[in-house]
Amino acid sequence: MRNEKKKIDRVLIAGTNSGCGKTTVTLAVLAALKKRGVSVASAKSGPDYIDPMFHRSALGVSSTNLDPFFFDENTLRFLLAKHGAGKELTVIEGVMGYYDGFSMASERASSHEVAHALKAPAVLVINGHGMALSAAAVVHGFMSLRKDSGVCGVILNQISPM
Repeated sequence: MRNEKKKIDRVLIAGTNSGCGKTTVTLAVLAALKKRGVSVASAKSGPDYIDPMFHRSALGVSSTNLDPFFFDENTLRFLLAKHGAGKELTVIEGVMGYYDGFSMASERASSHEVAHALKAPAVLVINGHGMALSAAAVVHGFMSLRKDSGVCGVILNQISPM
């Protein structure tokens, strides 16, 4: 069996919670990809109109919403394919904390639900201010809460040079 690299044409930037820096990180990723000449589209999971305006400002092209409250999985996949057509990568910004949905007992309308429906790998943003090894415990918790967490990377935000 050959070791082939799988092309990733979508990624979801998730967060541990609201306010952890998802939007800032997403905008930095979008700007860096654009600067490198990558053809990129953006989307926001959840009912948000402000973050897609920031995405548009960073890319110069419109962003879209992928909201599992309003759209079923097939519609989410259709919208992703339509909006990302002709692009090398679609960066999807998550909403709230990765598993946060309607209630404490539900992942319905969460970023995890969107990532799972779209088979998008998730990169978890952690506000690491005032953390050291505890950040590893946070990552472990997010990756082990669900067998299908989909978390494939981590970005530590707000960390000191130490």
